Amino acid sequence: MRKNGSTMHPRAVLAAAVLALSSALHGQAPEGWDCRFCPEAAPGDRAQLTLGFGHASDRPRFASDPLGSAASTGALGWLDGQWQHRDADGRLLRVDAAGLGLANPGLQLQDLQPGRYSLMARWQELVHQPGPAGSTPFETGEGNRLQLPPGWVAGGSPAQMSALPASLRPHRPIQQRRWLDLSAGFVPAAAWRTHADYRREERAGSRWTSGAFLTQSTWLPQPVDMTTDRLDLGAEYHAKHWLASLGYGLSLFRNAQTGLRWDNAYSPLRDGADAGELAVAPDNQAHQLSLAAHYFGHPLLRMDGSLAVGRLLQDEPLLAASVNPALLSAPPRRSAQARIDTVAAQLRGSYRVSRPLRLELRYRHQDRDTRTPSQDFVQVLTDNFLSDSRRNLPYAFRDDLLAVQADYRPRSLWRLRLGLEQERRERDAQARRRTQETRGWGEWRLRTSGPIQLSARLGYAERDGSAFEQPQDVSVQNSRQRAFNLADRERRDGRLRLEVFGSEGLHLSLQAELADEDYDASSIGLQAARHASLSAQLSGGSDATLLWLVHASHAQARLEQAGSQALALADWWAASRDLHDSYGLSLNKAGLLPRVDVQLDYAFSRSHGRIQVRNDDFPELRTRLHGLDLRAIWHWRPRLDWDLRYRYERYQDADWQYDNLSPDSLGNVLGPGTVGYNKVLHLLGLSLTYRF
Repeated sequence: MRKNGSTMHPRAVLAAAVLALSSALHGQAPEGWDCRFCPEAAPGDRAQLTLGFGHASDRPRFASDPLGSAASTGALGWLDGQWQHRDADGRLLRVDAAGLGLANPGLQLQDLQPGRYSLMARWQELVHQPGPAGSTPFETGEGNRLQLPPGWVAGGSPAQMSALPASLRPHRPIQQRRWLDLSAGFVPAAAWRTHADYRREERAGSRWTSGAFLTQSTWLPQPVDMTTDRLDLGAEYHAKHWLASLGYGLSLFRNAQTGLRWDNAYSPLRDGADAGELAVAPDNQAHQLSLAAHYFGHPLLRMDGSLAVGRLLQDEPLLAASVNPALLSAPPRRSAQARIDTVAAQLRGSYRVSRPLRLELRYRHQDRDTRTPSQDFVQVLTDNFLSDSRRNLPYAFRDDLLAVQADYRPRSLWRLRLGLEQERRERDAQARRRTQETRGWGEWRLRTSGPIQLSARLGYAERDGSAFEQPQDVSVQNSRQRAFNLADRERRDGRLRLEVFGSEGLHLSLQAELADEDYDASSIGLQAARHASLSAQLSGGSDATLLWLVHASHAQARLEQAGSQALALADWWAASRDLHDSYGLSLNKAGLLPRVDVQLDYAFSRSHGRIQVRNDDFPELRTRLHGLDLRAIWHWRPRLDWDLRYRYERYQDADWQYDNLSPDSLGNVLGPGTVGYNKVLHLLGLSLTYRF
C-alpha cells in the first residue's frame, strides 16, 4: 500500500522488529525470579505445515474464518504454517502463518521468556466490500477529482442526461485493510511490569457517498486512503497490599484526501455551479495520560481509582465555502484550530459489613471541554446561494455519577443484589443545559444444590432536567422538538434467566428480556421504544467424543415517532417494527468413522422491518441467511491429516430503497442502480497437514 510516496512492507517490518527487540533483551531478566504458575512444557521443536486447494463459486459475505472470508471466485490455493521452539529455561519462539495465498493472509511472530519479557509482531490483511455493487458515470481524475466523461450532456434530471446510458461503468466498492501490531512487555524487577504496544492500520479502496446541489443529489464513488497509528505505553508496580499503573496513549489519524470534488452532472442552477466539494475526515491526533491504583490490604475493604486526562487536536486547513467562483467567501480563519480537553476520574470502594452483606460505593466524573474558537461562518447553500452566517458552537459536557450497590447473601443458595445510582449531566450550547437521571435495579439469584439456577432482574430509570431553550434558528428547528437523548424519559426493564444442568453434560439455558421506554413529555420526537427478546440454548454430549449444541432466539424492537410538517403541533406519526429470528445447530463427533472426526455447523437467520407513516405502509424490508459448514478430518498417518471442507451460503435481501431502481429511476437522484443481493455460494476445500 502506497501513501504520500511511501511504501510499507509488513513482512520486513515484522522480522526486523522481532530480531531487534529479541537481541536487546537477552540477559536482562531479574535474578532470583521464580515462575510458580507457569505451565510445564518440554523443550524442543514442533512445527506443522498445511497446504490447501479448493474452489469457490462466489465471494462469501458472512464467513468468519480465514478460508471462508478470504475466498475469491474460482480456484483457491493457500498455505498455513506453525513453528515453535522452547528452550530448557522456558523461552518460547513461535511463528504462525495463516491464509497465505488468500485475500486475508496473516503472520505472527512471538518471542516469550516467562517472567522476563514478551515480544509479539503480527501482520494481517483483509479485503471486504463495504457496500452494494452498482454503476456510475464518474471516473477518478487528477487529485482524485471525480470527473464526468467527455461529451457529457447535463440535464435537470437523470432521465434528461442523454449520455448517461453509454457512460455507465460497473463499480464495486472494495476496501483493503492492513494491520501491523508490535507489542513488548518487560519485567525489569520482581515488582515491576512494563509494556509497549503499537498498531498501524491502513485502509485503501473506495466506498459510496453522496453529494447534492439543493434537491439534486448524486451517488459518488469516493476514494479511500487512510492511516491510523496507535501507541500505548504503560508501567505497573506491584506491592504487597496495593498496585499502581501509569499509562500513555497516542492516536494519529492521517487522510491522504483533503477533500472530495466532483463534477455536477445536472444543469447548473446558476452560473459557476458546475462542481461541488465535500470535506472528508481530517487529520487529527489524540493524547491521554492515565493513572490507576488498587488497594487490597484490609480483609474487609477493597478500593480502586483511576484518573485520565486527554487532549484531542485537529488543525487542518479549512476548505473554501464554495468552489463556485461567483460565490467567493473566505473562512474567518485559516484552519480549524480544534481542541478538546478531557478528564475522566473514577473512585470505587467496597466493604464487607458482615458475612452476608457487602456494600459498594462508586463515583465517576467525566469532563469534555471544547476549546475550539467560536466564530461566524457565511453559509453557502450547495455552491448556489449565499445565506446568513452561523456560529460554530463549542459543544461540551460534564457528567457526574454516584452509585451504591448492596450484595446480600444470607444463605449459600440465593443472593440479592440492589443498586441505586444518579447521573447528572451538564451541557454547553445545546437545547437543554442539564439532565439528571435516577436509576434503580434489583437482581435475585437462586443456586440450588440440584441442577437448577434461576435469576431475575428488574430495573427502573427516570430522566428529567432543566427547561428547553429556544433553538438558534426557529425557521428550521421546531421549538417543540425533543432529541431522544435530552428528553424526559421513563424506562422499565426486566430479565429472567433459567439454567438446568443434567447428566452427561446436558445444559439448558432460557432467557427473556424486556425493556420499555416512554417519552410522554415530548410532543414532537420519539414517543416510545420497546425491545423484547427470547433465547434458548441446549447443549450436551453423550460421551467424550460427541459434543452438540442447538440454539434459537427471537428479538423485536418497536419505535413510535411524532413529527410536524408546518413547525407547529404534531401532524404526522410514524412507527417502525423490526423482527429478527435466528436458529443454529452445531455437532462435533470424534471417531464417527475410524480415524475420522466430523464437524457440522448450520445457521439460519431472518429479519423483517416495517415502517408506517400515518396510515401508509412502506414495503417490508427483509433479509435471510442460510449457512452450512461441513468438515471432515481424516487422521491418515500419525503425522498426516487430511481436511475436507464444504461450505454453503445463501443470502437474500429485499430493500425497496434500492431494488429495481436504475440510475435514472428517480427525478432528482443519480443513483448507483444497485439490485437486491440474492446469491448462493459453494466453497469446497481440501488440505493436507504435516506435523514434524
